[in-house]
Amino acid sequence: MLRSSQRAHTIARSSPKLDELPKELFTDQSTILKPEERFQEEAYENMYYKGLITLSLGKSFSERISLSKSEIERFTLLYDTDSQQVRRSTYNGIIPLKREGYPWASTHSRVLRKKYKNNADKMFERLELCDFEGDYTRCGSIELVNIPYKTIDYIEFSSASAIVDKKPHKRSNQFSGDSVYFRDFYLGGKRGIAFAVFDGNSTISREDSAVSALLVSLFKKFFNPNKLPKNDDSILFFLSSFADYAKQSLASLKISSEASLSVGLVYLGNLYYLNIGDCRIYLASFNGDVSVKKVTNDTSTTQFFSSKKKNQSLLNKNIGKIPITEKSLVIACSDGFWSNLPSYSQNGNGSDSGELSIKALLSTSSPKNPKQIAELLYNYSKSNMKLRRTFSYSNSTLNPNPQDIAILCFSV
Repeated sequence: MLRSSQRAHTIARSSPKLDELPKELFTDQSTILKPEERFQEEAYENMYYKGLITLSLGKSFSERISLSKSEIERFTLLYDTDSQQVRRSTYNGIIPLKREGYPWASTHSRVLRKKYKNNADKMFERLELCDFEGDYTRCGSIELVNIPYKTIDYIEFSSASAIVDKKPHKRSNQFSGDSVYFRDFYLGGKRGIAFAVFDGNSTISREDSAVSALLVSLFKKFFNPNKLPKNDDSILFFLSSFADYAKQSLASLKISSEASLSVGLVYLGNLYYLNIGDCRIYLASFNGDVSVKKVTNDTSTTQFFSSKKKNQSLLNKNIGKIPITEKSLVIACSDGFWSNLPSYSQNGNGSDSGELSIKALLSTSSPKNPKQIAELLYNYSKSNMKLRRTFSYSNSTLNPNPQDIAILCFSV
Protein backbone atom coordinates (compact mmCIF):
# COMPACT_ATOMS: atom_id res chain seq x y z
CA MET A 1 0.00 0.00 0.00
CA LEU A 2 1.31 3.44 -0.96
CA ARG A 3 1.76 5.98 1.78
CA SER A 4 0.09 9.37 1.46
CA SER A 5 3.29 11.06 0.25
CA GLN A 6 3.78 8.33 -2.38
CA ARG A 7 0.18 8.66 -3.57
CA ALA A 8 0.59 12.41 -3.87
CA HIS A 9 3.76 12.01 -5.96
CA THR A 10 2.10 9.48 -8.29
CA ILE A 11 -0.91 11.72 -8.92
CA ALA A 12 1.20 14.83 -9.38
CA ARG A 13 2.96 13.31 -12.40
CA SER A 14 -0.36 12.86 -14.22
CA SER A 15 -2.00 16.09 -13.07
CA PRO A 16 -0.14 19.40 -13.42
CA LYS A 17 -2.57 21.29 -11.13
CA LEU A 18 -1.69 19.81 -7.79
CA ASP A 19 -3.71 22.39 -5.83
CA GLU A 20 -6.92 21.21 -7.53
CA LEU A 21 -6.64 17.65 -6.22
CA PRO A 22 -8.96 16.59 -3.37
CA LYS A 23 -7.34 17.08 0.01
CA GLU A 24 -8.38 13.53 1.02
CA LEU A 25 -5.62 12.20 -1.24
CA PHE A 26 -3.01 13.68 1.06
CA THR A 27 -4.51 12.43 4.31
CA ASP A 28 -2.60 9.73 6.13
CA GLN A 29 -5.33 7.13 6.60
CA SER A 30 -3.55 5.62 9.59
CA THR A 31 -4.28 8.77 11.61
CA ILE A 32 -8.07 8.55 11.13
CA LEU A 33 -9.56 7.25 14.36
CA LYS A 34 -12.53 4.96 14.62
CA PRO A 35 -15.64 6.56 16.18
CA GLU A 36 -15.07 4.69 19.46
CA GLU A 37 -11.42 5.76 19.59
CA ARG A 38 -12.34 9.34 18.75
CA PHE A 39 -14.97 9.37 21.50
CA GLN A 40 -12.49 8.16 24.12
CA GLU A 41 -9.99 10.85 23.14
CA GLU A 42 -12.66 13.56 23.16
CA ALA A 43 -14.11 12.40 26.48
CA TYR A 44 -10.70 12.69 28.09
CA GLU A 45 -10.51 16.37 27.03
CA ASN A 46 -14.16 17.34 27.58
CA MET A 47 -14.84 18.30 31.22
CA TYR A 48 -18.61 17.83 30.80
CA TYR A 49 -18.13 14.29 29.49
CA LYS A 50 -15.68 13.52 32.29
CA GLY A 51 -18.22 14.75 34.83
CA LEU A 52 -20.98 12.63 33.31
CA ILE A 53 -18.79 9.53 33.19
CA THR A 54 -17.79 10.12 36.82
CA LEU A 55 -21.44 10.24 37.82
CA SER A 56 -22.26 7.11 35.83
CA LEU A 57 -19.45 5.16 37.49
CA GLY A 58 -20.79 6.11 40.92
CA LYS A 59 -17.76 8.20 41.83
CA SER A 60 -17.74 11.56 43.62
CA PHE A 61 -18.42 14.44 41.21
CA SER A 62 -15.22 16.15 42.39
CA GLU A 63 -13.22 13.19 41.02
CA ARG A 64 -14.02 14.18 37.43
CA ILE A 65 -10.81 16.24 37.30
CA SER A 66 -8.64 13.16 37.83
CA LEU A 67 -10.68 10.75 35.70
CA SER A 68 -8.28 8.41 33.88
CA LYS A 69 -8.44 7.01 30.36
CA SER A 70 -8.86 3.50 31.75
CA GLU A 71 -12.01 4.63 33.57
CA ILE A 72 -13.36 6.10 30.33
CA GLU A 73 -12.68 2.74 28.64
CA ARG A 74 -14.55 1.03 31.45
CA PHE A 75 -17.50 3.39 30.93
CA THR A 76 -17.66 2.58 27.20
CA LEU A 77 -17.52 -1.13 28.00
CA LEU A 78 -20.41 -0.79 30.44
CA TYR A 79 -22.37 1.19 27.85
CA ASP A 80 -21.80 -1.49 25.24
CA THR A 81 -22.96 -4.14 27.73
CA ASP A 82 -26.09 -2.36 29.03
CA SER A 83 -26.67 1.06 27.47
CA GLN A 84 -30.04 1.64 29.16
CA GLN A 85 -28.64 1.11 32.64
CA VAL A 86 -25.74 3.46 31.92
CA ARG A 87 -28.16 6.12 30.64
CA ARG A 88 -30.29 5.82 33.78
CA SER A 89 -27.34 6.03 36.15
CA THR A 90 -25.95 9.04 34.29
CA TYR A 91 -29.20 11.02 34.23
CA ASN A 92 -29.92 10.12 37.85
CA GLY A 93 -26.49 11.41 38.78
CA ILE A 94 -27.33 14.81 37.29
CA ILE A 95 -30.41 15.33 39.51
CA PRO A 96 -28.60 16.27 42.78
CA LEU A 97 -26.06 18.58 41.08
CA LYS A 98 -25.95 22.18 42.21
CA ARG A 99 -23.70 25.14 41.53
CA GLU A 100 -21.09 25.56 44.24
CA GLY A 101 -22.22 28.22 46.70
CA TYR A 102 -25.85 28.20 45.49
CA PRO A 103 -28.95 26.28 46.64
CA TRP A 104 -30.16 23.31 44.60
CA ALA A 105 -33.33 25.18 43.53
CA SER A 106 -31.50 28.33 42.42
CA THR A 107 -31.36 29.49 38.81
CA HIS A 108 -27.59 28.94 38.71
CA SER A 109 -27.98 25.31 39.77
CA ARG A 110 -30.80 24.69 37.30
CA VAL A 111 -28.67 26.11 34.48
CA LEU A 112 -25.80 23.81 35.51
CA ARG A 113 -28.04 20.73 35.47
CA LYS A 114 -29.46 21.73 32.09
CA LYS A 115 -25.96 22.05 30.62
CA TYR A 116 -25.04 18.59 31.86
CA LYS A 117 -28.35 17.19 30.60
CA ASN A 118 -27.71 18.63 27.10
CA ASN A 119 -24.16 17.30 27.08
CA ALA A 120 -25.41 13.89 28.20
CA ASP A 121 -27.79 13.82 25.23
CA LYS A 122 -24.91 14.69 22.88
CA MET A 123 -22.61 12.14 24.50
CA PHE A 124 -25.10 9.31 24.08
CA GLU A 125 -25.71 10.32 20.46
CA ARG A 126 -21.98 9.99 19.90
CA LEU A 127 -21.87 6.63 21.66
CA GLU A 128 -24.59 5.27 19.38
CA LEU A 129 -22.19 5.76 16.45
CA CYS A 130 -19.57 3.60 18.14
CA ASP A 131 -19.20 -0.16 17.84
CA PHE A 132 -17.32 -1.62 20.77
CA GLU A 133 -18.47 -5.21 20.25
CA GLY A 134 -15.54 -7.51 19.58
CA ASP A 135 -13.05 -4.72 20.09
CA TYR A 136 -10.24 -5.22 22.55
CA THR A 137 -10.16 -2.61 25.29
CA ARG A 138 -7.06 -2.32 27.40
CA CYS A 139 -7.72 -1.13 30.93
CA GLY A 140 -4.44 -1.28 32.80
CA SER A 141 -1.03 -2.88 32.86
CA ILE A 142 1.94 -3.42 35.14
CA GLU A 143 5.41 -3.99 33.80
CA LEU A 144 8.30 -4.25 36.25
CA VAL A 145 11.61 -5.09 34.54
CA ASN A 146 15.25 -4.21 35.28
CA ILE A 147 14.39 -3.13 38.82
CA PRO A 148 17.37 -1.65 40.77
CA TYR A 149 15.58 -1.43 44.16
CA LYS A 150 12.26 -2.28 45.78
CA THR A 151 9.53 -1.10 43.40
CA ILE A 152 5.75 -1.21 43.88
CA ASP A 153 3.11 -0.70 41.19
CA TYR A 154 -0.61 -0.59 41.89
CA ILE A 155 -3.61 -0.15 39.61
CA GLU A 156 -6.69 0.58 41.69
CA PHE A 157 -9.06 0.23 38.74
CA SER A 158 -7.72 -3.22 37.86
CA SER A 159 -7.33 -4.17 41.54
CA ALA A 160 -3.76 -5.37 40.95
CA SER A 161 -0.41 -4.74 42.59
CA ALA A 162 3.14 -6.01 42.15
CA ILE A 163 6.41 -5.75 44.05
CA VAL A 164 9.86 -6.57 42.69
CA ASP A 165 13.09 -6.29 44.69
CA LYS A 166 16.62 -7.59 44.36
CA LYS A 167 18.46 -9.70 46.92
CA PRO A 168 20.33 -7.75 49.60
CA HIS A 169 23.92 -8.48 48.60
CA LYS A 170 23.60 -7.38 44.96
CA ARG A 171 25.57 -4.32 43.91
CA SER A 172 23.85 -0.96 43.51
CA ASN A 173 24.27 -1.05 39.72
CA GLN A 174 22.73 -4.51 39.38
CA PHE A 175 19.05 -5.27 38.78
CA SER A 176 16.67 -7.83 40.14
CA GLY A 177 16.55 -11.00 38.07
CA ASP A 178 12.78 -11.14 38.53
CA SER A 179 10.20 -9.42 36.33
CA VAL A 180 6.42 -9.06 36.49
CA TYR A 181 3.84 -8.39 33.80
CA PHE A 182 0.08 -7.82 34.22
CA ARG A 183 -2.49 -6.82 31.62
CA ASP A 184 -6.18 -6.24 32.18
CA PHE A 185 -8.43 -6.28 29.10
CA TYR A 186 -12.02 -6.61 27.94
CA LEU A 187 -12.85 -8.68 24.89
CA GLY A 188 -16.37 -8.86 23.55
CA GLY A 189 -17.69 -7.44 26.82
CA LYS A 190 -15.90 -10.03 28.98
CA ARG A 191 -13.01 -9.27 31.28
CA GLY A 192 -9.72 -11.08 30.88
CA ILE A 193 -6.34 -10.91 32.58
CA ALA A 194 -2.95 -11.93 31.24
CA PHE A 195 -0.05 -12.11 33.69
CA ALA A 196 3.44 -13.50 34.08
CA VAL A 197 6.30 -13.75 36.56
CA PHE A 198 9.79 -14.46 35.20
CA ASP A 199 12.90 -15.36 37.20
CA GLY A 200 16.11 -15.22 35.19
CA ASN A 201 18.75 -17.79 36.06
CA SER A 202 22.32 -17.24 34.93
CA THR A 203 25.78 -17.93 36.30
CA ILE A 204 26.51 -14.27 35.58
CA SER A 205 24.41 -12.18 37.97
CA ARG A 206 23.91 -9.21 35.66
CA GLU A 207 22.37 -11.45 32.97
CA ASP A 208 19.47 -12.53 35.22
CA SER A 209 17.58 -9.29 34.68
CA ALA A 210 18.31 -9.23 30.95
CA VAL A 211 16.78 -12.69 30.46
CA SER A 212 13.63 -11.97 32.47
CA ALA A 213 13.19 -8.58 30.77
CA LEU A 214 13.52 -10.26 27.37
CA LEU A 215 10.84 -12.80 28.32
CA VAL A 216 8.45 -10.00 29.27
CA SER A 217 9.05 -8.44 25.86
CA LEU A 218 8.45 -11.79 24.14
CA PHE A 219 5.22 -12.36 26.07
CA LYS A 220 3.91 -8.90 25.13
CA LYS A 221 4.71 -9.62 21.50
CA PHE A 222 3.19 -13.09 21.58
CA PHE A 223 -0.04 -12.24 23.39
CA ASN A 224 -2.76 -10.63 21.29
CA PRO A 225 -6.22 -10.51 22.96
CA ASN A 226 -7.97 -10.27 19.59
CA LYS A 227 -6.50 -13.65 18.63
CA LEU A 228 -7.23 -15.32 21.95
CA PRO A 229 -8.88 -18.75 21.45
CA LYS A 230 -12.36 -19.38 22.86
CA ASN A 231 -12.09 -22.99 24.11
CA ASP A 232 -10.05 -24.68 26.83
CA ASP A 233 -7.81 -26.88 24.69
CA SER A 234 -6.88 -24.03 22.36
CA ILE A 235 -6.05 -21.69 25.26
CA LEU A 236 -3.83 -24.33 26.88
CA PHE A 237 -2.14 -24.93 23.53
CA PHE A 238 -1.68 -21.17 23.24
CA LEU A 239 0.20 -21.10 26.58
CA SER A 240 2.26 -24.13 25.63
CA SER A 241 3.17 -22.46 22.35
CA PHE A 242 4.49 -19.44 24.22
CA ALA A 243 6.91 -21.66 26.14
CA ASP A 244 8.23 -23.09 22.86
CA TYR A 245 8.41 -19.61 21.37
CA ALA A 246 10.43 -18.34 24.36
CA LYS A 247 12.77 -21.33 24.18
CA GLN A 248 13.36 -20.89 20.44
CA SER A 249 13.90 -17.15 20.83
CA LEU A 250 16.55 -17.61 23.54
CA ALA A 251 18.26 -20.26 21.40
CA SER A 252 18.23 -18.10 18.25
CA LEU A 253 19.81 -15.24 20.23
CA LYS A 254 22.44 -17.70 21.53
CA ILE A 255 21.43 -17.02 25.14
CA SER A 256 22.42 -19.99 27.29
CA SER A 257 20.70 -18.67 30.42
CA GLU A 258 17.47 -20.19 31.67
CA ALA A 259 14.45 -18.82 33.50
CA SER A 260 11.63 -19.96 35.71
CA LEU A 261 8.26 -18.68 34.64
CA SER A 262 4.62 -18.69 35.65
CA VAL A 263 2.29 -17.43 32.94
CA GLY A 264 -1.48 -17.30 33.23
CA LEU A 265 -4.76 -16.18 31.70
CA VAL A 266 -7.94 -15.49 33.62
CA TYR A 267 -10.76 -15.75 31.12
CA LEU A 268 -14.23 -17.31 30.76
CA GLY A 269 -14.40 -18.28 34.43
CA ASN A 270 -11.10 -20.18 34.52
CA LEU A 271 -7.49 -19.62 35.46
CA TYR A 272 -5.30 -21.14 32.72
CA TYR A 273 -1.65 -21.52 33.68
CA LEU A 274 1.76 -22.54 32.39
CA ASN A 275 4.64 -23.14 34.80
CA ILE A 276 8.26 -23.99 34.16
CA GLY A 277 10.72 -23.98 37.04
CA ASP A 278 9.96 -22.86 40.59
CA CYS A 279 7.84 -19.75 40.17
CA ARG A 280 4.41 -20.41 41.62
CA ILE A 281 0.76 -19.37 41.41
CA TYR A 282 -1.52 -19.45 44.45
CA LEU A 283 -5.29 -18.99 44.45
CA ALA A 284 -7.01 -17.57 47.54
CA SER A 285 -10.78 -17.66 48.01
CA PHE A 286 -12.85 -15.69 50.50
CA ASN A 287 -16.11 -17.58 50.94
CA GLY A 288 -16.49 -17.19 54.68
CA ASP A 289 -13.16 -18.69 55.72
CA VAL A 290 -9.98 -17.99 53.79
CA SER A 291 -8.69 -20.90 51.70
CA VAL A 292 -5.42 -20.94 49.74
CA LYS A 293 -4.39 -23.45 47.08
CA LYS A 294 -1.08 -23.84 45.23
CA VAL A 295 -2.11 -24.09 41.59
CA THR A 296 1.19 -24.91 39.87
CA ASN A 297 3.80 -27.64 40.29
CA ASP A 298 7.54 -27.05 40.11
CA THR A 299 9.44 -28.44 37.10
CA SER A 300 13.01 -28.47 35.81
CA THR A 301 14.08 -25.41 33.84
CA THR A 302 17.31 -27.10 32.74
CA GLN A 303 15.53 -30.10 31.20
CA PHE A 304 13.07 -27.82 29.39
CA PHE A 305 15.48 -25.23 27.98
CA SER A 306 18.31 -27.69 27.27
CA SER A 307 16.34 -30.57 25.80
CA LYS A 308 16.12 -30.77 22.02
CA LYS A 309 13.46 -33.49 22.17
CA LYS A 310 9.90 -32.24 21.88
CA ASN A 311 8.50 -34.94 24.19
CA GLN A 312 11.05 -34.16 26.90
CA SER A 313 10.22 -30.46 26.73
CA LEU A 314 6.53 -31.25 27.03
CA LEU A 315 7.10 -33.31 30.18
CA ASN A 316 8.65 -30.28 31.86
CA LYS A 317 5.71 -27.97 31.19
CA ASN A 318 3.17 -27.76 33.96
CA ILE A 319 -0.02 -26.72 32.12
CA GLY A 320 -3.61 -26.74 33.28
CA LYS A 321 -6.72 -24.84 34.30
CA ILE A 322 -8.74 -24.32 37.45
CA PRO A 323 -12.20 -22.75 37.87
CA ILE A 324 -12.13 -19.34 39.47
CA THR A 325 -14.86 -17.38 41.24
CA GLU A 326 -15.44 -13.66 41.57
CA LYS A 327 -14.31 -13.64 45.22
CA SER A 328 -10.82 -14.87 44.42
CA LEU A 329 -7.31 -13.51 44.70
CA VAL A 330 -4.47 -14.69 42.47
CA ILE A 331 -0.91 -14.53 43.80
CA ALA A 332 1.97 -15.21 41.40
CA CYS A 333 5.50 -15.17 42.79
CA SER A 334 9.10 -16.15 42.26
CA ASP A 335 10.96 -18.55 44.55
CA GLY A 336 12.38 -15.52 46.34
CA PHE A 337 9.02 -15.27 48.11
CA TRP A 338 8.05 -18.83 49.00
CA SER A 339 11.57 -20.18 49.68
CA ASN A 340 11.90 -17.77 52.62
CA LEU A 341 8.75 -18.92 54.37
CA PRO A 342 9.46 -20.61 57.72
CA SER A 343 10.00 -24.35 57.52
CA TYR A 344 7.64 -24.98 60.44
CA SER A 345 4.71 -24.15 58.11
CA GLN A 346 5.01 -27.54 56.43
CA ASN A 347 3.17 -30.50 57.92
CA GLY A 348 2.60 -34.13 57.23
CA ASN A 349 -0.53 -33.84 55.06
CA GLY A 350 1.26 -32.47 52.02
CA SER A 351 0.28 -28.83 52.50
CA ASP A 352 2.62 -26.35 50.90
CA SER A 353 4.34 -23.82 53.20
CA GLY A 354 3.08 -21.02 50.97
CA GLU A 355 -0.53 -22.17 51.30
CA LEU A 356 -0.40 -22.18 55.10
CA SER A 357 1.60 -18.97 55.47
CA ILE A 358 -0.58 -16.99 53.03
CA LYS A 359 -3.75 -18.30 54.67
CA ALA A 360 -2.49 -17.33 58.13
CA LEU A 361 -1.52 -13.84 56.98
CA LEU A 362 -4.80 -13.16 55.17
CA SER A 363 -6.86 -14.54 58.05
CA THR A 364 -5.18 -12.57 60.83
CA SER A 365 -4.23 -9.28 59.15
CA SER A 366 -7.39 -8.51 57.11
CA PRO A 367 -5.70 -6.52 54.29
CA LYS A 368 -8.18 -4.47 52.25
CA ASN A 369 -6.75 -4.54 48.71
CA PRO A 370 -4.09 -6.27 46.55
CA LYS A 371 -1.55 -3.54 47.30
CA GLN A 372 -1.77 -4.17 51.04
CA ILE A 373 -1.68 -7.92 50.45
CA ALA A 374 1.43 -7.69 48.26
CA GLU A 375 3.22 -5.56 50.86
CA LEU A 376 2.13 -7.90 53.66
CA LEU A 377 3.52 -10.94 51.84
CA TYR A 378 6.69 -9.12 50.85
CA ASN A 379 7.44 -7.91 54.38
CA TYR A 380 6.77 -11.34 55.87
CA SER A 381 9.05 -13.09 53.39
CA LYS A 382 11.71 -10.43 53.78
CA SER A 383 11.69 -10.71 57.58
CA ASN A 384 12.16 -14.46 57.34
CA MET A 385 14.92 -13.93 54.81
CA LYS A 386 16.83 -11.87 57.37
CA LEU A 387 16.10 -14.44 60.09
CA ARG A 388 17.50 -17.21 57.94
CA ARG A 389 20.65 -15.26 57.20
CA THR A 390 21.19 -14.51 60.90
CA PHE A 391 20.80 -18.08 62.15
CA SER A 392 22.04 -20.01 59.13
CA TYR A 393 25.01 -21.51 61.02
CA SER A 394 23.06 -22.66 64.07
CA ASN A 395 20.23 -24.37 62.21
CA SER A 396 20.90 -26.34 59.05
CA THR A 397 17.28 -26.06 57.88
CA LEU A 398 17.63 -22.33 57.32
CA ASN A 399 18.60 -21.00 53.92
CA PRO A 400 21.63 -18.64 53.98
CA ASN A 401 21.19 -17.42 50.39
CA PRO A 402 18.37 -14.85 49.96
CA GLN A 403 16.94 -14.40 46.47
CA ASP A 404 15.41 -11.70 44.31
CA ILE A 405 11.69 -11.33 45.04
CA ALA A 406 8.69 -10.85 42.75
CA ILE A 407 5.09 -10.86 43.95
CA LEU A 408 1.96 -10.12 41.89
CA CYS A 409 -1.49 -9.96 43.50
CA PHE A 410 -4.79 -9.23 41.79
CA SER A 411 -8.44 -9.85 42.55
CA VAL A 412 -10.86 -11.34 40.05
